[in-house]
Amino acid sequence: MVMEQAIISNNLKRQNFLNNTLFTLLLLTFITVIAITVNSSLIAFLFILAPATIINVIWILVHTNSVFN
Repeated sequence: MVMEQAIISNNLKRQNFLNNTLFTLLLLTFITVIAITVNSSLIAFLFILAPATIINVIWILVHTNSVFN
C-alpha cells in the first residue's frame, strides 16, 4: 500500500512538473509572438521582458520540481 502511494505520488509530481514546464513554454511563446507582431515592442521585449521572463520561468521550474520539495 505504501509503495503504491509512493509510485502515485512520484507520478503526480512528475506530471505536475511537466505541466508547469509546458505552461512556461506556452507563456514564452505567447509573449514572443506578441513581441514579434508588434514591432515597436520587440526591442522592449529583448532588453526588458526577456530577462524577467527567464527569471520567472526558472523560479517556476525550481519551485515545482520534486527534487526541491
